[in-house]
Amino acid sequence: MKKILKSLPAALALMLVSPAFAATDSAQSELTITVPEFINITKESSVETSTASFDDNYQTITLSPALNANFKVINNLPDRVVYLDGSVQTSGGSAKALYGEDADKMNLVFTNTTRLPDEAAVQNITSASGTAYANNPNAIAFAITPTITPDSSSGATEPTKAFESNHAKYTISNGIFDMGYAIAVNAVANTFSTHDTNGTYKATLTLTTTEP
Repeated sequence: MKKILKSLPAALALMLVSPAFAATDSAQSELTITVPEFINITKESSVETSTASFDDNYQTITLSPALNANFKVINNLPDRVVYLDGSVQTSGGSAKALYGEDADKMNLVFTNTTRLPDEAAVQNITSASGTAYANNPNAIAFAITPTITPDSSSGATEPTKAFESNHAKYTISNGIFDMGYAIAVNAVANTFSTHDTNGTYKATLTLTTTEP
């Protein structure tokens, strides 16, 4: 009996300092996932090599087969901006090769890789001042026809297009896009003549998220 009485004060003290325990019938854990930005631009099947033929007066050039560049874009960011840029090599280094009225009416300059033209020859074609055969030797321009196909099942919609400062600008939604560029088989007027010598002519099209 004495043992029980001695232990009572300690038991009462424990009850006073111990917090009340409230039972609950539920609990939750908040789980989060971080999804980073994603974009993947790849080159699809393209025709990158062609052979030129001419009329008897060397005034008309015809390419066979027709050249084209095709890209696939997979993007998860709304209002992503991508750019189409064109470049060629000149005796002074790389030069801008894409020009036109808008993103649907563009032209691309090709330059001779053996006899590199001066950059002025390319600028003679791409500038608004007009072209002259004698002023653009070993540089030839061809029209581009763009075909941009959004995959609606992926959520993609028609992009907003603009042409500014020698490149095309596209604002695209999240989704999947096929972006194709067909090169005309005949040259733009006043860009091909006997000033354009034999050899390989080359141009590079780049689709990128980096503004040129």
